[in-house]
Amino acid sequence: MMGHDIMLAGPRRIGKSSVAGEILRRVRERGAYTAAVDVFRTATTETLATRLIEAVVANRTGLLAKAARDMKELRSHLGQARVSARLHDLELGEALVEQRPSPEDLLELGLVTAEKIAEKDGRRMVILIDEFQDIQKLGGGELLKRMRSIIQQQQHAVYLFMGSQAHLMNDLFAKPNEAFFRFAIQMHLPAVPWPEWEQYIEDRLRTQGMTIRDTALQILHEKSGGHPHSVMVVTEAALLHAKLAGKTAIQADDALYGYIAAMDGTLGAIYTQQWAAVREYKHAAKALLAIAEGREPYAGVSSRSGVTDAIKLLEGRGLIVTEGRGKHRLVEPMFGAWLRSEAS
Repeated sequence: MMGHDIMLAGPRRIGKSSVAGEILRRVRERGAYTAAVDVFRTATTETLATRLIEAVVANRTGLLAKAARDMKELRSHLGQARVSARLHDLELGEALVEQRPSPEDLLELGLVTAEKIAEKDGRRMVILIDEFQDIQKLGGGELLKRMRSIIQQQQHAVYLFMGSQAHLMNDLFAKPNEAFFRFAIQMHLPAVPWPEWEQYIEDRLRTQGMTIRDTALQILHEKSGGHPHSVMVVTEAALLHAKLAGKTAIQADDALYGYIAAMDGTLGAIYTQQWAAVREYKHAAKALLAIAEGREPYAGVSSRSGVTDAIKLLEGRGLIVTEGRGKHRLVEPMFGAWLRSEAS
């Protein structure tokens, strides 16, 4: 992606962050600067600007002493002699101290600084903005327009926009009235073929002096459905069980234990929260359970429009995907198994 802005959307826990991390690692190996911010973890535009400026200037100064919580703290970091010496040609400190910019001005400063550092140092700057759709909550359409007007003029900075709410991300980049209409190349993560998962699991276990039996791999495949997060959680639980038993190979019973432990522990806690949130919407809960049980969500309902809205809600939350007219499936097969167990 060294010359193109990319938009990558998809539900949480399908491996986007791992892919993004690998992208940044590879471009750094090729000599590029990198920066990453997560909009989901920022409550204000100023916080986002602070995180961005800090991540951008760290390419020159190295990691700052600690993550700045606000602009006042960041100014203090940038005022340190050793840091100022590395940024003197940018006049960044002066801009922050003298102008007393607004939060929107600060964010613009971060974007402009990214381009300026890359240009002066003869590098590319690759910037990851995670949960990009949440910027609408910070400044709405006006903030997006301002960002677009800056970014579209840049020659040395490129952007990876990621988001877990695919429908909102698609709206931002595909609707003609949106600021980022046709701005980035839209990409989607394909499903990882199971043979590649097997190779990855075997390679990872080998580094820990462990192997895995074919029967255990088959159970992992059947139970997880190949969902990335589910595979990793079940495998880790199975590995722990095997190690505690003094084994050097994960066997079928370890894999089954890993599945049960995941459903009772890490994944079960996630599913409990997701189900509680869905149950706040009458049609959504019924539709999700029907899909999990392989039933037609519209069958026997009095309000088809209510079910249609529910399906859009479930898609927006990354819980289901539509694979064709009237055909839906859960993103996480183990969530479906959990729901069926709860309903029985």
